[in-house]
Amino acid sequence: NSLKIFSDISTRYNDILNEKNILENKILISASNNRVPRLIEQSQRNNIYKTDPNLKHKVFRDNSYECEIDPSHKTFKKKNGIIYMEGHHLIPMKAQKDFKENIDRIENIVCICPNCHRKVHHGNKDVKYEMLEKLFLRKKDSLKHAGLNINLDDIFEKYYT
Repeated sequence: NSLKIFSDISTRYNDILNEKNILENKILISASNNRVPRLIEQSQRNNIYKTDPNLKHKVFRDNSYECEIDPSHKTFKKKNGIIYMEGHHLIPMKAQKDFKENIDRIENIVCICPNCHRKVHHGNKDVKYEMLEKLFLRKKDSLKHAGLNINLDDIFEKYYT
């Protein structure tokens, strides 16, 4: 009977630790999402802003390290055994100057395979639009909830053509 009591206490203790970790993670993500954007380099062509790698890693975990364009796309495992994916800002970071809110946030980051990432940057207009449409449909509600009010055509015309 004491073994059962110990097991119950141990289970409850682990549940409390897990809840604490979840809460701490939510607080850290919220703080990172809502930080003031920091310009680290300015040029005539582009402004470069500091991004938080923890955000993309959360997006990767939330998407089970699968490409949001096509989950059947395969990539490789890194030295640490984790599947290699790339984070892409749907609204590019060079657009930060057009927004009051920080756009380096989980609502604006997608998990895509390296091939799709190259394609969304270097493909022809039709390919880019098709990919962005798929990603935008996945993210539009969360973008709006985050105060990033923009439509697909504006994203495409302003930042991808």
